[in-house]
Amino acid sequence: MYRQSIDRHVLPALADVRVGEATTGLLDAVIRAIASTSQGKTARVVLTGMLSMAARHDAVDHNPVRETTPRTVAPAAARALTVDEVAHLRRNVTSWAGSNRAGPARGMDLPEIVDLLLGTGARIGEILALRIPDCALGGDPPTVEITGTIVEGKRQPAPKTDYSYRRLVLPGFAATALRRQIGRGLPTDADELVFPSRVGGPRTPANVRRQLREARKDRPGDPTDTTFDWVSPKAFRKTVATALARAEDIDTAAASSGTPGRPSRAGTTWNAPGSDRTPARPSASSRRWWTRAEKPTENPRFTH
Repeated sequence: MYRQSIDRHVLPALADVRVGEATTGLLDAVIRAIASTSQGKTARVVLTGMLSMAARHDAVDHNPVRETTPRTVAPAAARALTVDEVAHLRRNVTSWAGSNRAGPARGMDLPEIVDLLLGTGARIGEILALRIPDCALGGDPPTVEITGTIVEGKRQPAPKTDYSYRRLVLPGFAATALRRQIGRGLPTDADELVFPSRVGGPRTPANVRRQLREARKDRPGDPTDTTFDWVSPKAFRKTVATALARAEDIDTAAASSGTPGRPSRAGTTWNAPGSDRTPARPSASSRRWWTRAEKPTENPRFTH
């Protein structure tokens, strides 16, 4: 990511500029000229690191990037899916996966990834970092432990924040999806990943997001089909958090999603590595919420 930012934005704009000539005004103009807010933020991070090193070596007397205007954007409000929308989306994803006529079958396990996102509220990187030993599918209830994430193509043995270490109870459809995926016996590296790449290593969240953008459509490949354009991984997390907040309480919802908050009274998660807290069973109300989502959307291509 940083290498791309250097090649695409930093070098074209500043390759001929001496370190001492890199003033705050010049750097601010370069950062503001980048159309994408996210890419502008990345370029600012890269330049901050470069000029910090220059300051440490006395090439400049201060870091001029720190006085530039930060690139910010108001976060889009996530919308939760209804139960009917969940069922509709799952059908679309199942229909899309493996349906290409040429080349290797695409997204064979995307339906399982989507079911894990909808069943846990975890982040894509956390799902892709799941290891077989993290899955306690023989338990009553079945659970998974979130102990890592994917960062720059590698499994990081720690999730996004300290709050993100957690054990989650799986609804039936998510447990079934996880059993189906593990049952495929895909080759993997020493991490024993549940969702490995074709060569057995970690998969990148960006590739899964790209597949999801196409698979969520009613008519894949049709740019006019915008039915589910608003559905993102953040919408999955919002959906799970909303269901838990309605069925249990806001503490349980926050703890389940791995966000800062008071400890969950329901005990569905823990917030520190090595905790021996046992997750509580889902309440009757939360089980009822997911009942309609439990209906099978099996595609015969994915039962082997």
